[in-house]
Amino acid sequence: MENTFTQKQYEALEILISESKDITTEAKRIILWLLRKSELLTKPVCVSIDYESHRNLAIQAANSVHNTSNYLRKIFTAMGSDLHLSFHCGKYNGSTFIPRENAYTIWLTEKNYGIDCEFKKLTFSKDEIAHEKIRNWYSGGALNEFIEDKTSL
Repeated sequence: MENTFTQKQYEALEILISESKDITTEAKRIILWLLRKSELLTKPVCVSIDYESHRNLAIQAANSVHNTSNYLRKIFTAMGSDLHLSFHCGKYNGSTFIPRENAYTIWLTEKNYGIDCEFKKLTFSKDEIAHEKIRNWYSGGALNEFIEDKTSL
């Protein structure tokens, strides 16, 4: 899969997500982690977040995929990306999706829920995601600046 956008456009996407008023800090970290694991939107990926041990985080991440005012799917399309975010209640175990299996799975794939797509299943790590940096930008600032916040998952 080849991307058709520039590094600056990708960085602007990260800033849009980082600056979103509708997405919690923890959910931003998960989305940014997925984007970065996709190697600039060239590799489809998914992650299942256990509902019992990370209930609030799973719900926040799932809500951030669709229920925001920043229209992520349309922005991905406008960038020329074949990938977009989707989520479903259930767990992907590496070969099969099990609906309603006490987890939320978030995909970054060509089709909703990764149907008929090849993708890499990522392992959810609260510690790894807690270290994801959120972008900070201000007028005249460099795109590669990050917020060094103390928020923990």
